[in-house]
Amino acid sequence: MTLLTTAGQNLLPVIMDGHGYTPVMMIVVTTVWILSLVALLVLWRKRPRSMLDLWLMVVLCAWLFDIALSAVLNAGRFDLGFYAGRIYGLLAATFVLAVLLLETSGLYSRLAHAKAALEDRALQLADDVQESVAARQSTEEQLRQAQKMEAIGNLTGGIAHDFNNLLGVLIGNLDLVRERVADDRDALELVDAALDAGLRGAELNRRLLAFSRRQTLQPEEVDVNAAIAGMVRLLRRSLGERVEIRLACGDGIWSVKVDPSQLETTIVNLSVNARDAMPQGGSLVIETLNTTLDVAYVDGHEELAPGDYVVVAVSDTGAGMSPEVLRRAFDPFFTTKAVGKGTGLGLSMVYGFMKQSGGHVNIYSEAGRGTTVRLYLPRLHTPRAARSAAAAESTPPAAHGELVLVVEDNPDMRRVAVRQLVELGYRVEEAESGDRALARVGDGLRPDLLFTDVIMPGSLDGIELADRLRARIPGLPVLLSSGFTERAVLSTRVQDRPVGYTLLAKPYRKAHLAQALRRAIERREEKEAPP
Repeated sequence: MTLLTTAGQNLLPVIMDGHGYTPVMMIVVTTVWILSLVALLVLWRKRPRSMLDLWLMVVLCAWLFDIALSAVLNAGRFDLGFYAGRIYGLLAATFVLAVLLLETSGLYSRLAHAKAALEDRALQLADDVQESVAARQSTEEQLRQAQKMEAIGNLTGGIAHDFNNLLGVLIGNLDLVRERVADDRDALELVDAALDAGLRGAELNRRLLAFSRRQTLQPEEVDVNAAIAGMVRLLRRSLGERVEIRLACGDGIWSVKVDPSQLETTIVNLSVNARDAMPQGGSLVIETLNTTLDVAYVDGHEELAPGDYVVVAVSDTGAGMSPEVLRRAFDPFFTTKAVGKGTGLGLSMVYGFMKQSGGHVNIYSEAGRGTTVRLYLPRLHTPRAARSAAAAESTPPAAHGELVLVVEDNPDMRRVAVRQLVELGYRVEEAESGDRALARVGDGLRPDLLFTDVIMPGSLDGIELADRLRARIPGLPVLLSSGFTERAVLSTRVQDRPVGYTLLAKPYRKAHLAQALRRAIERREEKEAPP
């Protein structure tokens, strides 16, 4: 090894003479120093510079300063410049290496944090995408459900409308027959049985109309807490002793504007369903509270507007529903009860009533853990209207021979209405369409009251006919009757008009017709009375 490392050394130039450098050494060192300086200048002019370039520049600066002190600016070894250069080079190299190691360690740490942050962000993005997809699927499912319910509602509503006309003819004629056989006990029993069947059919039809949102509602301001408190005795009798009824009514509950009888029917239906889900008994809780629905909530619920609502929650400790049953809970005629134990229209009616009232219904249920149905009723912001105690307590007077113009396209229904009006003491003129009624008034007929169907063929429906006739006969009382109304036809179109319009739902009995007629006439008399 020694021979290899020392072979040919006599051929190399002498670079040391004693402790001093020879000219050859100075030329070599100076040349290397100049080349290093050129390299430093090249790195300095480079654009853009990388981190490696900067580190090389630092190292070259330390190298140039070291060589300058130890070899270029002095002529011998072991003098002050030599030691200063070597010490500086050692310290500079150590410092640069330490800084490089620390910076490298910091870089790895930052890279690790950046990687973890990217992984977290990727997971968050994946969760967001999954939630977005789930929300979209939920919205699409709600849209499909709403479209299905709307289609079923249109079908059932159309059938129920025609069926109501048939029931109106049946019940009206039975009412007339009943008065004629009042002394024949056997015949009266048969008529009452037929009349009872007709009324049950009308109730079933009313549920169909409630689901299809085409029933005629009579909305008014309702104190929900008071309404529920007034139902407790009825509920206790209906549900039996095995069901414990508890009320959790909140304080300061807002007023709502709904049909009070339909609200009562809705709560009774939900309570009966709860009882049937607890055959061994259990607890039924009816709760009320105020809430405000924001845009984020209503975006996923068709036909629901943001704002203030009163929530009526009916909860039970019964068997609950599976997800499959829950998805079909509002379908008409769908029931999990035994044959003959239910029609499958209870929740359908609740759904229709809430939609028609501008509200919302939500069901939360788990199999074996009970069910909670929440009704969202829009808050009524207007103050309670003043009521006339005298008008509320007055008994409708008998007819005084007023002339009633009956407009009905169904001849059987028109014939029954005419007979009932005559027997009630009214004079009657009839027309089969709105155009014919206008023509008769144009010929000089001056009725004291218009009794018209709402949905009629031809160019005029009942409300348009009433508007035209009231333009000719100011203050003419109007009694509107229909098997159903399109959403908010009566609740909006009629309420936007002045006093003088009264509503009567088909099928109706003779007594109901008499009361509605007197209400319509009394409204005109109240308006015409001097202050």
